Parts: sequence; C-alpha cells; structure tokens
Amino acid sequence: MKIIIKKKQNATKDRLLKLYKKENPSYLTIKKIQIKRRTDIIQKLLNFPLRFFKGLEVGDIACGTGEFAIIAAKNAAKVKGYDFNSIAIDAAKQKCKKLKIKNASFFVKEFFDVKNKFDFLMCTSALHHLPNPYTGLKHLKSNVKKDGFLMVSFGLDSSNLQHNLMKLIVRNWGTKDSDIIKASKYLFSDHIKRCVKYGTRSSEAVISDQFTNSQHYFLNMHKVYKTLGKQYELHSMWPPIFMPRGDSALNDTILNTKNYLFASELLWASKTLDDSSRLKNFSNYQNYQNFQNIIKKINHKTDFSMNDVLNGKYKNRKNIKKFDNIDFSFGINVHITKFNIELNKLFSFFKKKSPTLKETKKFLSKNNYIFKNTNGLGINYLIFKKTN
Repeated sequence: MKIIIKKKQNATKDRLLKLYKKENPSYLTIKKIQIKRRTDIIQKLLNFPLRFFKGLEVGDIACGTGEFAIIAAKNAAKVKGYDFNSIAIDAAKQKCKKLKIKNASFFVKEFFDVKNKFDFLMCTSALHHLPNPYTGLKHLKSNVKKDGFLMVSFGLDSSNLQHNLMKLIVRNWGTKDSDIIKASKYLFSDHIKRCVKYGTRSSEAVISDQFTNSQHYFLNMHKVYKTLGKQYELHSMWPPIFMPRGDSALNDTILNTKNYLFASELLWASKTLDDSSRLKNFSNYQNYQNFQNIIKKINHKTDFSMNDVLNGKYKNRKNIKKFDNIDFSFGINVHITKFNIELNKLFSFFKKKSPTLKETKKFLSKNNYIFKNTNGLGINYLIFKKTN
C-alpha cells in the first residue's frame, strides 16, 4: 500500500512540476497588490494581527514564490519557505533580496520531506493537489509546536461546484489541452478576465490552473476536523461556513454530524452577486433602528408602555406601525432555489443533445445565477491553534 501511495505522490509531483514550470500559478515578480491582498487575508479576514508574528519561527510549505512568507518576515518572524519548484524558490529569494529581507530563507524541498517544528506553519492552495490531501494535512499538523498555529487554504468540494462544472463542460468538445483552452476562452471569457483582474495573473496561468489542470482533490470540512482531531481548535476562517446553531455550539454534536458542514458550504457554492448589490437594500430598514432606539432606554423609571410606543404617544415620536420586510439572509433561500432551477436546466440541456460551442454560449448567456461573477468560492482560508 505504501509503495502505491508513493507512486501516486511521485506521479503528482512530476505532473505539477512540469505544469508549474510552464505556467507558474504564483508570481515571479513583486506586485504591491499581491502583498496587500494576502496581508488583508491574514489580518482582516482571519483576524490574526501581524504583530503576533514577531519572534515566531514560521514555516511555509509549498510556499510558491513566497508572498505569505514575505509578509511574516516583514513583521519580524524568522521564516523558512519550502517548495519543490526551483523556479518559484529562485523568485522568492530574488523578492527578498529586492525588499532587503534577511530573516527569510527558501529551500527546494518536497512536501513530505519537510520535517521541522514551527510556531506558525502555513500551507496555502496546495493540499487539494495531493492524491490524498488528508495525508498531507496529517503531515502538516506534525510540524506544529504546542500552542502553535496552522494556517491552511484549500478548495472545498461544494464551494468549487461551479468551477468543476466549467471544467466538465469545456471537455465536451475534446480533452486535449488545445481543445480545452479553445472552449474555455470562448465560453468563460468573463470568468477568465475576472480572475486576471483580481488575481493579478495571466490568462494563460488562469486557464492552466483552472481548466487544463484537472487534478484537484478538493476537501470536505467534516473530514478536515476529523483529521486534525481535538488537539486543534479553530481560530478563524474565511468564509465562515457555520450556520446559526443552538445548543450544539456547546458540544461536538455539530462537528460529528456528517453532512452539516457540507450543507452550509452550499451557501457558497451558489455565490454569484457581489455583496454590494444586496447591501443596498439595508438602507431602507430604519424602523428597526427607530424601535431599538426607544426600547434600549427602558429602565426602572420608564413611564411608557408598549401601547404608547406603537401609537406614537412616547415623546411625540412617529408611531411604528410595522417593520420593513428585511431580508437578513441576503436572499439566500430565493437565490439557492433559482440556482437549482438553472442547474437542472443545465443538466437537461447537455443530456438531450450534443450542443455546439455557439449553442452552449447562447444557452449560458440566459442564466442569471450559474457562472455569474464569483462562480462560487474557490479557496477557503483557516487558522487552527494547537492546544496540546
């Protein structure tokens, strides 16, 4: 069994190394926007203040061209970065030289060959490339010191629903790289342009990583928790995939319910609109605030009643007849229902016929939810703390 696993790992390594030396998914040159966005991920989304890096021994396994490692080093951590791609490691070293960073070292080393204990260990966007990502996760947790932190990012099964659908659709007209590239550029040009704009990578790198490189082993959050075990506590995550819950927050029931986390991930699987389009609705919901401003002043001297408030007899305030119809769920129920309707239509479209590229493009253009804007959420970020 160990021999078979080793062969799979070597095959994966050889395939990825060939791919990444041709179209590196990381960044060979320094761009301020890349550092800023990764800084925001750590500090704002994952709630880990950068000052906490001071004096820590930080490791970055599968560091790529070193963006996250550089952030830790700039904040007074002693950093070691590892990657199997010599081109990426050379780029990371050059970046540090240009930025005059002397407290970061980078090494060409394979994932499972790194054996060292760190106060803060990072591994971003690498686990889902391994034949068994949970074996990779076990290896990572063995390299964290007691009371240390483990920061990981990876693709989730459900969150990548739309991405996987795109990869499957473009293979309808051939499975050679040239066929896939042609179909992806024609059908999903808007998605590729968006990735180039926000990811600051070339269109070739986006297509290579998302369409022609089909070897992804996305993870399941339930199995992630099971693999890490009770010695690891969740410090923070983005996006938050826990749905509101009651007494289960006080015990492990929620984590032992197999499909609970998967169901909550589906909220992100159908993510389409930018939040700004939905947040505009909240400006109309003033009655809730008006009512709250009244009742929060209730104390032992209060001389008005519920009847007084509702009929405007409290200090000449306008009476509050009803509350606005606030959609605090951001329209989640309606959104997912319509998303599922379009998903079923998509299945029917391909099941009944073998459409041309032109017919498929016309069909997809009519959708309002599938393959629009963010297309779900590709990568999830988490920080765990090792407690013993």
